[in-house]
Amino acid sequence: MGLRINLQHASWLAHILKPSGSVPPLKPDRDWEQTEVFNQFLEQFEHDFYSGIGYERLWREEVRRLAETVRSAGGPKGFSEGVRRIRHFLGDRPWTALLLPSGRDEELDERLCDPRLLREVCRIRPDDPGLILQLQEPPRDILVLNDLFPAFKTALASPNEWPGVLVWLNSGDSRFFTLKGIAGFHEELRWLFSHLAASRSIDLEELGILYGTAFASKSERVDEVTIIHLSDVHIGCKQASLRVPRLTQLVRNIIQEVGENRRFVIAISGDLMDSPEERNLNEVRVFLDSLANLVDEPLITCLGNHDVRKDGYLSEDLKMTMRIPSLGDSVREFCDGRLAIVSFNSVIKGKLARGFVGEQQMADIANQLDRNRRLQSARLIGMVHHHPIPVAVPKWYAQPFYEKWLGGAFEKTDALEDADGFVSFVETRGFGCIIHGHKHIPHIGKSIGGVPIYGCGSSVGKVDTVDKRPYMSVNLINYDLIKNQLSARLLAERVAGGGLVEDRRTEILSIPRQPKRIR
Repeated sequence: MGLRINLQHASWLAHILKPSGSVPPLKPDRDWEQTEVFNQFLEQFEHDFYSGIGYERLWREEVRRLAETVRSAGGPKGFSEGVRRIRHFLGDRPWTALLLPSGRDEELDERLCDPRLLREVCRIRPDDPGLILQLQEPPRDILVLNDLFPAFKTALASPNEWPGVLVWLNSGDSRFFTLKGIAGFHEELRWLFSHLAASRSIDLEELGILYGTAFASKSERVDEVTIIHLSDVHIGCKQASLRVPRLTQLVRNIIQEVGENRRFVIAISGDLMDSPEERNLNEVRVFLDSLANLVDEPLITCLGNHDVRKDGYLSEDLKMTMRIPSLGDSVREFCDGRLAIVSFNSVIKGKLARGFVGEQQMADIANQLDRNRRLQSARLIGMVHHHPIPVAVPKWYAQPFYEKWLGGAFEKTDALEDADGFVSFVETRGFGCIIHGHKHIPHIGKSIGGVPIYGCGSSVGKVDTVDKRPYMSVNLINYDLIKNQLSARLLAERVAGGGLVEDRRTEILSIPRQPKRIR
């Protein structure tokens, strides 16, 4: 069987089809919205379902009756009845597969989303009880994904390996099978679905080994770095005192989820301390040491205004600042010089909480890059504390009184003062992306020249929210050094101690077009 669907509905449907699974919980203020999502799904179901063995008219008639039953009942009652009947209609499948386009290769993505391809793969073994899901359109530059089904995190861990097929079993096991390119993807799909259909007891690990052996000659070497981007820890504040141990565990969980064989770099974009005080500095040392034990690569940090100024905007105290561990050089090399993270200091000459980089610093960094031959072809990632482009205020954000009072003028008080010059510099040097903090709001944007810009919120949740729940932010930046492909995931834990798998979590996935290499 096959069904064309959008990515958010695919995750939502996976919750329904799991034996004894629960649908992401409804809230009183979301009943109507959730029902509308369900109605949209039913419309897709009516028009984009393929049985694989013919009798499409009879199947569509069954779906039509299902839709009428749900709509006549209406509201939560209709939703519950619809879930029950869809479970009966599509449930009890030994495996489900999702065809995932890359979001980058337009020709291949178009073919992977072509309804004729779904008909073709459904007919490989028409009597097979599995379910094949196909996206109606490829993923765009930015995806906001809510209430993700656990198996989807297998694919999200390596978005640079898309396109491929995500397969999950009723047992909960999942595996992502990469498609190598447009030349042979039909052969790979036929092999995969033939083997899924022929196996009575499916072992995805063993199937993955066989798949890798069958298409080894077409495989490409993967050399990917995952940057765990933290920011605005504000050690010394009450949120940090409560949540720093939890943040350390979240980083540990991410490493286990993504895979210990991946190269990890932990980068913290400023405001490690709430104020530059001896007690806070000692706690920063302990925190950074606990993170350093989780990865092989050295930690990297940059300064924030709270690291330099009391309460973030008063008198400077550089004596404490210069003793922060892991500051290091402005340019730090990784992967034998194939990747470099460039740290910009935006706080020394800033006015109050406002940031400033300056021509002299950019010239010094340019000289450092130009003198090092190994960095001539390196992929560059820039890190700065202050945001170089405006940051939109999300609905969950409760603005402090001073932001409401200052209105539009507040953005000018804390943004990067020489943002235009800074952005021009990173565009000219061909940076792959820029990461920043400061605003305590996770953020995805682009410069005018197309350089991706990723902001991390406060990693200890030092931010007021409308619903009063914590918002602990961690960003993951994935860089494939072989394909020169970049992707990012913006994560947030909204339930204290809920865990990265079981917790309700919103992920924002960014798959920009291929970044430029340094010239």
